[in-house]
Amino acid sequence: ISLLFYSGQLEKTEFLINWATWWVGDSMGVFIFTPLILLWFRHPRETWRERKITLSIPLFTAFILTMVLVNYGTRWEQKRLEFLFDQQTASEKLVLEKSLKAYVGVLISMESFFAASQYVDSEEFNTFANDQLATYPGIKGLSWNPVIPTSERNEFVQRMRQLGFEDFEITEQGWDKQSVIASERNEYVTIQYISPYSDNDKAPGFDISSDQTRNAALKLSRDSGRIVVTGRIKLVQELASQFGVLLIKPVYKKNRPHTTIQQRRLNLRGYVVAVLKLNEAISSIIADTDEEGRVHRLLDDSASSEQALLYEDDHYLDNGKLVLHDNRLIKGQVLYKKDILIPFGERKWRLEVLAGHTFVSLHRSGNSSLILILGLLITSLISFFVLVASGRDVQLRDLVAQRTIELQESEKNLKEAQRIAHVCSCYLDLLNNEVTYTTELYHLYGFDPAQPLTKLSEHEKLFTTDSWNRLNETLENTRKTGVTYEIELERELEDGSKGWIWMRGEANCNDSGVVIGIRAVVQDISEHKRNQLALAESEIHYRKLFTESSIAMLLIDPIDGKIKDANDAAMTFYAYSAAQLRHMNINEINTLSKEAVHSEMKCAREQGRKYFDFRHRLANDEIRFVQVSSGPIAIDGKILLL
Repeated sequence: ISLLFYSGQLEKTEFLINWATWWVGDSMGVFIFTPLILLWFRHPRETWRERKITLSIPLFTAFILTMVLVNYGTRWEQKRLEFLFDQQTASEKLVLEKSLKAYVGVLISMESFFAASQYVDSEEFNTFANDQLATYPGIKGLSWNPVIPTSERNEFVQRMRQLGFEDFEITEQGWDKQSVIASERNEYVTIQYISPYSDNDKAPGFDISSDQTRNAALKLSRDSGRIVVTGRIKLVQELASQFGVLLIKPVYKKNRPHTTIQQRRLNLRGYVVAVLKLNEAISSIIADTDEEGRVHRLLDDSASSEQALLYEDDHYLDNGKLVLHDNRLIKGQVLYKKDILIPFGERKWRLEVLAGHTFVSLHRSGNSSLILILGLLITSLISFFVLVASGRDVQLRDLVAQRTIELQESEKNLKEAQRIAHVCSCYLDLLNNEVTYTTELYHLYGFDPAQPLTKLSEHEKLFTTDSWNRLNETLENTRKTGVTYEIELERELEDGSKGWIWMRGEANCNDSGVVIGIRAVVQDISEHKRNQLALAESEIHYRKLFTESSIAMLLIDPIDGKIKDANDAAMTFYAYSAAQLRHMNINEINTLSKEAVHSEMKCAREQGRKYFDFRHRLANDEIRFVQVSSGPIAIDGKILLL
């Protein structure tokens, strides 16, 4: 064994188990078969004749029992490892799906940002984009890509140069993958803004519709109105060999219909795009698994076989064997494999998770080997004590004690697996009105597992009165109708604070269709609820800053000039009450003509102009010269001027 280890044929993690197996094989001959050979062939035979059967039957019985237990332990170990592999894979699936949904949410927010404004300058775009990039590091870039008709190409190029992009051109990739000036076509989908600019300085001006893969995704997104993911592509700004994909969402012209394909094509304004460098994005989602003995590959089943590979770990599959480049992780045949289908952006992604012998070595409990070793020792003890006519009671006590330890260890492993996976479930027996639940739920509810709450009525103290009443109504409705339910409940914690849980339950019916029980899954959502309350408090804080400011402030609708709100300082300055101001138009205060006021508000809204000098009329008809600082602000999804 040592020679195999030092020659590199055995991994470090496999040394002990192979040594133990070799030792057990030798021990079987010494402790079991050697005594039998001596017993049956030793002279004088008359002396041992009566003891042959007495000794042989216990020895053979113990040996067979040991083999049965080893076989059982091996199968149990295989099921446990398979469960652990599936559990870890399911956890990764949840993390991956959650991250991809977050990326989709970024694009939806970005589309709303552009849809709410007629014009967004680069500073506003960068402010919005940088916040999202800081929150989601898996996204390597966000861009705005307007549709530029060929008739507006020169005007667009000149406008971009005036904004500081001196050598700006609309470009495409040439035959040598270098940027060249784009050829003439009906329209261009050009990268106008992109953040972070320092990592993507080669991208502005690139016509993403010039690439066949990108253009197919653009058309699908435009016609469907949904977020679409491209197949794998080589990014314009990417110098390394890794692949990337684009998440694309169309932005239609404000207040224009886009319910039909024709309307979407006619009223398309542009696209918001998120750039994912797959190696970096997926690596940031899937934790480092070197110590777990698993490898990952992300495949695009919507693409051809040559273009399907999106991401893989630093491992490769060679003739059915998993091998790591530095020869330190996985060798041998694939033992476990799991394919996870992930529909994403109108494409079918598949996460392939593989594991080999190293996974087994890292996670095996050693119960089978322990059973084998102990079985052989017990067999040897039987042989010894039968020969000396003593020790049977001791041997039986040891056997019982060992089985008890194994059962306790098995129970401990099961509870630990539930804790790691955060599995919280319960079952309500409607016939006996009793509740059973997993150990993890004790920790969630915060009570002593030694004092379980078996009756449903005993759980009332865990919840607020309102939540308890709603839970009872929901359970009663499920009992009568069999309808699956989802509910959020507020609970009372032992320290007096509040917590929240999310619960989903399904009816369990007998063969006659009568509901006899309810199975439920429980999740702690206290942190999510606290975040919601914190956001509400933040809004109240900013509202207080507005109302209590010593500077006169008005909220004005830029479309019709109506005053939506005013703070106390404004009421004092103009000598109007709040109700009067909210029923007035800015034209009633500003001495300029209605057309002139509308023109100034348009400048503030579209051109970013912030400072104005006006003459305002007070309630007593006194005219005062005022300097106004104005800018757009989003309130309840509507753009107003502050």
